[in-house]
Amino acid sequence: MEAGEISPEILQRDSVQRSEEWRTYLLFIVFALFLTALIAPYRSIHLPQTILFLLGVAFLLMCMKFSIEEYERLMLLFCVFAPFQKVLPGDFNEFLQGFNVTNIFAFFLLLGWAIQTLRFEKNFYRRRAIDIPLAVFCLLGVVSLFRRELYSGEQTMIDSLFYLKEWLLPMIIYYIVVNNLRDRKTLVRLIVSVCITTTLVGLLGLKRFYMDKGAWSHPHFSSYDKARIGVICGQPNQLGAFFCYYSFLPLAFLAMRWRKPVYWSLLIPFFVCWRTTWLTFSRGSQIAFGGALTIFILMWSRKVFFFVWVPIVLFFIFCPHLIPGILVGRMANTVQSDGTLDDSSQSRLAVWKYAIVMIKANLLFGVGYGNFQLHISDYGLPPSVRGIDAHNTYLLYAAEMGTPAALLFILVLFMCFWKALYTLIWSKDNFFRATSLGFLAGLMGLIIANMFGSRLNSNEVVFQFWIIVAVIMRMAESTRVEKAERIELADQEHKRKLAQMASVAPLPE
Repeated sequence: MEAGEISPEILQRDSVQRSEEWRTYLLFIVFALFLTALIAPYRSIHLPQTILFLLGVAFLLMCMKFSIEEYERLMLLFCVFAPFQKVLPGDFNEFLQGFNVTNIFAFFLLLGWAIQTLRFEKNFYRRRAIDIPLAVFCLLGVVSLFRRELYSGEQTMIDSLFYLKEWLLPMIIYYIVVNNLRDRKTLVRLIVSVCITTTLVGLLGLKRFYMDKGAWSHPHFSSYDKARIGVICGQPNQLGAFFCYYSFLPLAFLAMRWRKPVYWSLLIPFFVCWRTTWLTFSRGSQIAFGGALTIFILMWSRKVFFFVWVPIVLFFIFCPHLIPGILVGRMANTVQSDGTLDDSSQSRLAVWKYAIVMIKANLLFGVGYGNFQLHISDYGLPPSVRGIDAHNTYLLYAAEMGTPAALLFILVLFMCFWKALYTLIWSKDNFFRATSLGFLAGLMGLIIANMFGSRLNSNEVVFQFWIIVAVIMRMAESTRVEKAERIELADQEHKRKLAQMASVAPLPE
């Protein structure tokens, strides 16, 4: 073989790898489109029991095969399915309690974790930075849940266990994914799948508003409640939070490759998600989206932030009448003509005030998970105040699980922020840096959105968040190793130059 030629074996191996890569992407794209097509008509699809049984068996066999032979594909399929798990529970007409697609995925993910450990003779578990704080937070949540059952006794033990499983499952998914990400290829596929599903949900939101609700031909609604959309969540505020968490990932890949024209096409999914966020008419989500965009620009380019973004914001602050109506939305109705806040805002302020009283009275262990609404009136909240949800995740955690649990959760978010920032600063991998940038913006969106509501209690919204957290942890590990290798190589090069200089230095007379 002549110098410079590539061997047939290498060419064949590369061809096989490319073919396998396309098959994998085709698999989860088709799966995502299939799920989208099922909910696009917005009506239930009823199948005969026999067909459901056969589909269930086929699904079980597929999950078994993937858990043994192609575990990465099982994680990918779950990541694609996660946002649709509420509208497509797949409970097979309630054939068996707890027998649904989400639980089946969870079972085989756990089983596959054990199988992969034995198959590749690797460690079952390796501790990461957030693992202990997150585990203690989960433990306090478990204690809080059983304290609720101890005092209220409203549910059977089986019901309580299913409730506990639903709350813990997103964190369990984090532990599964972070310990089974074996290569960069799977990491990339997971992030791409999040981008694809987020875009498809955005398109479904536009369809729901402009076609199903008829806003294209009749753009005026008698109330915001009739215009709002929920799509995968059934609740507009949750859908708005969903887009705040994930919309900035495709924009981050554009930011890292903006000199290449092909990447400008990524503006399409971003604007689809941005527009759908506004169509939820969720004020908290609009504020969170703006905060996330601000952090995104700051982390991406200081010049753009100070010389473009800040002047634009200041201009609209001093000239609010020039803000386009499409950017204002429901925010314009927050302050009434007489200068007072609307009823929704006033009720939230009242709930926050008495939630703080509840927290002070139950500082360490809270009142029990799920007991906020049952007991908030005992701490002075007037019965006339409508909407007794806490409307703030941090106050809710502190009130129900205790201040230590709330502080632990905030610590976990801070550590996630730090790991992503570390990767963004030190990694030489553009994909790692883009993912970290998109995650940092989404994390800021999550932090802000949860100041105005409980936006972490819907698994269709948070499953992918914990998957991305697992990706960030692995990227930070890889970046740390890469940075240490660069420092070691630089030290070796420095020593080599010093030795070379010493060897050619003139001898003293």
